[in-house]
Amino acid sequence: MLLEHPDQLSLLKLDPDCLIGSAVEEFLRYDLSVTRGARLDKCDFALRCQQIRKGQTVTHLIGVANRDPSVFQDPDRLDITRDPNEHLSFGHGIHFCIGGPLARLEAQIAFRALAGRFPAMQLATDTVQYKPALGIRSVEALPVRLG
Repeated sequence: MLLEHPDQLSLLKLDPDCLIGSAVEEFLRYDLSVTRGARLDKCDFALRCQQIRKGQTVTHLIGVANRDPSVFQDPDRLDITRDPNEHLSFGHGIHFCIGGPLARLEAQIAFRALAGRFPAMQLATDTVQYKPALGIRSVEALPVRLG
């Protein structure tokens, strides 16, 4: 994402210690790896005029929720200064990912190190290719030039 949005990379390089936390949250919101989930409903309920029955499986699209314009101003824009940023990339409530805090910390360390060690890094392709998969989004290859 940073290589596709060099303005945001430049901004991060100006003050990585201050921006790395909000940058990682924005990366999680903007282009998450787990794009959907499913739940088995425990009771009957109505959702936006649709009746859901006990025992039905409901699929939720996390990436769509993270781009909801009623929650996020200009949701299709990557903005590493976005605040608040209450995305659902790690779930919510009792379904919150137990590894979420560790993943956040690892991402902060990795992005800070990459921005510092390879400040001239650029994409070496016009198109980033993703692996074909349903519900999981991962990069097939990411060719870069280190500068």
